[in-house]
Amino acid sequence: VQQLLVEGLVLGTLGAAAAVASAGALIRALMAIELPLPVEVALDLRLDGRVLAFTLAVAAVTGLAASLLPALKASQPNVAGDLRGDAPAARVGGRRWALRDGLVVAQVALTAVLLVVAGLLLRSLGASQRADVGFEPRGLAAVAFDTDMMRYEPARGLEFWRTALARIEALPEVTSAATVTPTLPFTLNFSQQEVKVDNRTYAEGQRGETIENVAVSPGYLATLGVRLVEGRDVGAADIDGAPGVAIVNATMARRYWPGESALGHTLTIASTGRTFRVVGVNTDHKQHGVLERPAPFVYFAAAQRPSRYNFLVARTSGDATALVAAMRRELVALAPGLVVMDASTLTSHMAAALMPARVGAILATAFGALGTLLAAIGLYGVVAFSVARRTKEIGLRMALGAEPSAVMAMVMRQGLALVGAGLGAGAALAAGVAFLFRGLLYGVTPLDPVAWGAAALALLTAGALANAVPARRAMRVEPLTALRTD
Repeated sequence: VQQLLVEGLVLGTLGAAAAVASAGALIRALMAIELPLPVEVALDLRLDGRVLAFTLAVAAVTGLAASLLPALKASQPNVAGDLRGDAPAARVGGRRWALRDGLVVAQVALTAVLLVVAGLLLRSLGASQRADVGFEPRGLAAVAFDTDMMRYEPARGLEFWRTALARIEALPEVTSAATVTPTLPFTLNFSQQEVKVDNRTYAEGQRGETIENVAVSPGYLATLGVRLVEGRDVGAADIDGAPGVAIVNATMARRYWPGESALGHTLTIASTGRTFRVVGVNTDHKQHGVLERPAPFVYFAAAQRPSRYNFLVARTSGDATALVAAMRRELVALAPGLVVMDASTLTSHMAAALMPARVGAILATAFGALGTLLAAIGLYGVVAFSVARRTKEIGLRMALGAEPSAVMAMVMRQGLALVGAGLGAGAALAAGVAFLFRGLLYGVTPLDPVAWGAAALALLTAGALANAVPARRAMRVEPLTALRTD
């Protein structure tokens, strides 16, 4: 027992050393990745003393635990049986199944779960990147800044924004431009306000419905690529002092004015008491993420709700990244002290919004690939061990006329039976896990045949490759040599 436990401890320690070396290389690779975020993020990834101590402890416990049961079995007084090559096992399905077989089956089952989840997340990510978000993000560039940081008075700030918008519209590569505050689709900002709808009754003290909203300049919806289905857009006449106007999306129109036109209805800001009349209804579009459900949204006229912080959005038929640089140059030339708070394309904002899904898919795929490798190694070890212990049996079969191909098929069946059992158990587990993940999936079902088929194919391929080496070794056994083996 002592000898086998020491061997397990040594193997676990060597594995920990290899893991630390691999982790160091992976950390350097991760630190070199530029995250698609509007702000710089510093990740503190270090192999410090705590990490090393934890790794060593896990390796030691794992090595000892994995060696304990074999060590106890080896200490049992069954010397004659061990010399004959016998091993205690339970008979299942017409062949002897040992504990090591059960461990490989469990490993295959858990790997199947990881591969199915990875396949579903990858398929969902692909569908998300192709999803219709309600507008065309390609060709859109945006620059955000705050005139208050330049200590402009409100009147001077508004004039600066008008001049800046005119300068950007005059760029030859720009087809349209507008402003929006305080948030742009797929940015990290939220803007919600309590609004009272004209045809609803509110109890005393109730402030209204909490609805997300923005303030936009004329042409913003057209620049974004959002279509009006009823009424008109914000116009140049919708200035401060004129009757307040608002545009609502189709979801809000259906929810608060079902069966009738939303045009002419009013919205009252609970905090100020100012009333705005609905003059247009636009199609829905995604605001924060591909998976979000349509929700009520209001667009006010920027001139009637002025702000010192705005996004200046422009569309081009060319390269949006080049347009971002051109917009920065134009604005800095207009105000040399201007501090640009955000300058990027809408596709990069969308990539940032999809980053959690992308990271989840990559991690699930990496763990699935690692699990497949470990399952293949375990399967190879079990089959190779079985072949070594059955050398005399295999030699006898071949001496009695068994073809090498038949011997190879026998060994392959043994390994693939373990894979099949693992896939069966893994399918039940994976189905449950997949339905738990269904809220994170877009465009695919939890039982997506492509993801499931790819997972099964990957495991069967890994199993076949792991079986191939011991199977070829078995078919090359010399009968006379095998029969002399004790």
